[in-house]
Amino acid sequence: MSFAVLRVPDFYLHALRRIDPALRGKPLGIVEGEGRKAVVTQVSAEAKSVEPGFAATFAMARCPQIILRARNQAAEMEAFKVLLASGFALSPRVEATGPDRCTVDLRGVDAQRIGAELRRRVVELEEAGLPSKAGAGPSPLLANLAAEEAEPVLVVDDASEFLRNLPIEAAEPSGAQAEILKSWGIGKLGQLTALPKGEIGERLGTAGTELWERAAGQTARVLRLVEPARVFAVEWEYEPAIDTLEPLLFKLQRYAERIAFELRGKLLAERAVGV
Repeated sequence: MSFAVLRVPDFYLHALRRIDPALRGKPLGIVEGEGRKAVVTQVSAEAKSVEPGFAATFAMARCPQIILRARNQAAEMEAFKVLLASGFALSPRVEATGPDRCTVDLRGVDAQRIGAELRRRVVELEEAGLPSKAGAGPSPLLANLAAEEAEPVLVVDDASEFLRNLPIEAAEPSGAQAEILKSWGIGKLGQLTALPKGEIGERLGTAGTELWERAAGQTARVLRLVEPARVFAVEWEYEPAIDTLEPLLFKLQRYAERIAFELRGKLLAERAVGV
């Protein structure tokens, strides 16, 4: 069995830019917090001198042209619907895994076609204003790790070879576990899995055994599946007042695009299950 993960890096930023034509090509940063506690959490490539984690005031000093915006829940919901609908173009079994990604059960998909299908999804999401990456592997965990490493598509065939040189952080150790592993000189997943699982369990307990299994790609789970969209509608309040047709047409195009994605996803999902 194979799984795939579609993810949009810097999702909050691209979700906002996707529906606001004034932000295209401009240095943009997503800010969380207020006043002196405001911090840039995501930043576009155009703001070359700004990095995530910068205070908002420092970011503006480094890049006076930067546009700083708060997250937009409506834009994020709209963008995630597009991402999810793209997943249904692959399979009727899709999980809304996180705010920036979905996981797809590829059961029934020809293994020889997986890479090409993922590339199609990446291209269509890019055209829809959501630069994305995609990974596939024999488990949801491996597919997720592949999506993190993809440039922009990565299909994992040899799990042990893929995992060997990934940083230990990929297995999500706790703070205490990370400190212990550092003291042992372990910084790669392969260094951890080279040790017997039983010994890790004796030293770090059940949590250590689970960490070893994640590092070896042995963790499996059941997807929490969602259904394709059943209602195809758009509603929004347009502010400020419309002065020209261009921004209105831009939004209409984006919303029509999302509805088209959802209609296709529902149709393909129904065909796959014989409805």
